[in-house]
Amino acid sequence: MTEIWMKRLASAAIIALTTLASAAHAGEIMPPIFGPSKNSESKTRLFAGLNWTFGKQGGGLSTRVGAIYTDIDSDDDVQGARVFLDLDLFKQGGTPSVFVTGFKGTTYGMGELGLGYDFGNGEMIGQFGGLMNHFEIGGNYGFSGSGMNGYVGVTSFKFDKVQPNAPYEMY
Repeated sequence: MTEIWMKRLASAAIIALTTLASAAHAGEIMPPIFGPSKNSESKTRLFAGLNWTFGKQGGGLSTRVGAIYTDIDSDDDVQGARVFLDLDLFKQGGTPSVFVTGFKGTTYGMGELGLGYDFGNGEMIGQFGGLMNHFEIGGNYGFSGSGMNGYVGVTSFKFDKVQPNAPYEMY
């Protein structure tokens, strides 16, 4: 009979200890297993810019107005596209052009490639260059003989860094 009571007492002690031990941790939040999760942010904004152009057709000031789409992740990687109208400011011989370009890089700088159409000359234009916060530099190549032109300019767009998300919400 003592053996049966000893087994029952041991079983009761085990149940009591496990119940009390689990209650001691009630309400605690498990620490995160992984680091902060990655986050990305997509935005579409309007922009304006002022460029100094130079090359075969002369030089001068032009303005760019358009829309820019950016997708930036928490590692500062950027990709996106721009659609814009390029206008000669002082009628120095340049004609209106429209461009569609894509870019990829980091928030510190990225490369850009695209195509455009010059309404005055009726020709397709290839565009290449680099973008940074508030600055751009590059060139245009007219496929029907207008040749190579360069530009350097300032713009209103800025590539904002994205903060990583917390792995879970507290309360």
